[in-house]
Amino acid sequence: MARKKKKKKKLHGKKNKFAKFTKKSKKQSNLMKLAKMISDKNPQPVSVNPQMKYVQENTMRAVINLVTRPKEFVYSSGKRVPRGIAYHCHYTINFEEFFMTGAKHNQYSEFIYKVDRQSDISAYVSSNGKPQKLAVFPSITRPTSDDYQKGFMKRYFAKKVNEDGKPFEIAVDSVAKSPLYSYTSVVWFISGTKQSVLEKNILSVAGAETQMKGVGKLLPEYQYFRNKDVADIQTRVKDLLGIPKEKVLKSVNNTILPEEDTNKQQTTSNQAQGAGAATGPPPGVMSGGAGGGGY
Repeated sequence: MARKKKKKKKLHGKKNKFAKFTKKSKKQSNLMKLAKMISDKNPQPVSVNPQMKYVQENTMRAVINLVTRPKEFVYSSGKRVPRGIAYHCHYTINFEEFFMTGAKHNQYSEFIYKVDRQSDISAYVSSNGKPQKLAVFPSITRPTSDDYQKGFMKRYFAKKVNEDGKPFEIAVDSVAKSPLYSYTSVVWFISGTKQSVLEKNILSVAGAETQMKGVGKLLPEYQYFRNKDVADIQTRVKDLLGIPKEKVLKSVNNTILPEEDTNKQQTTSNQAQGAGAATGPPPGVMSGGAGGGGY
């Protein structure tokens, strides 16, 4: 019986050890789950290669599902890219080409560099220089503080030649950059009185319309307008709120009085003058001293 009891004790001890191990592993798994939940809610910022960002933002066309030939490319480390590796190519708006690993662009794509021979584009650019850009892109011009000081700004527009497309606003740097577009400009008035600004802009837009139809549709009447006449603004606000206009003030005897009090003051002054005339000597009689009278 003593032996059986010892065996039971040994088995009981093994069970305790196993229970401790399972409790510990559950605790570790829960901590791992908690850490994963925290990392999912607060992902670490992914650092982007500046050159990779430039290529993505300026890509005009991409060719995908290409396959490397033997000794065609090398990695940035100088190691050769094996044959049969999928890659793709980016062509930018600045007439550049970039090769990257992956049949399509993805987060694991990395630059590879052509070493066996120049591509057709690279050969053309190296021998003739970069060609002139043919595309002109829209850009909104906003007034500066200096423009408001001057009272006007200059705005530029482009439209494709020999097409029925609509004109669009461009930056000053894009004027005459491509022979595929026609260009015009508008002097746009933005400060002054509302009526004068409207009249000037009507004349300015009419001149631009003779060169490029449709420009006027892009320009709202009072776009970017600021009224310099503060008094006019205050008057309009008072009219909207129903506040009566202030009475005109005038100066009488160096005292500022409302207009109705001025009338009273004038009436009083006239009465005083009449009273003085009544107390004077009658016509034809001269005033003098006590013994002034004689024949």
